[in-house]
Amino acid sequence: MIRGVESLTLFSENAKKLAEFYQKKVGLSLSTDAELGDKDQLFGFEMSQGSGFYIVDHSKVKGRSKEPDRV
Repeated sequence: MIRGVESLTLFSENAKKLAEFYQKKVGLSLSTDAELGDKDQLFGFEMSQGSGFYIVDHSKVKGRSKEPDRV
């Protein structure tokens, strides 16, 4: 039985744009804004009950998913 989630990470072609969506439209509070390497960014959001929610740039995520089980 699953009792909780430690964290959730979304990898994105444009982490900054996706993070802005979660801030402005969903209303989450940004708690972390960090650079990874030369150009990648990481954005973290505070969630209730201690779970972490992160959005990270990923160089191999481009365009729409070709796999139907992924979004």
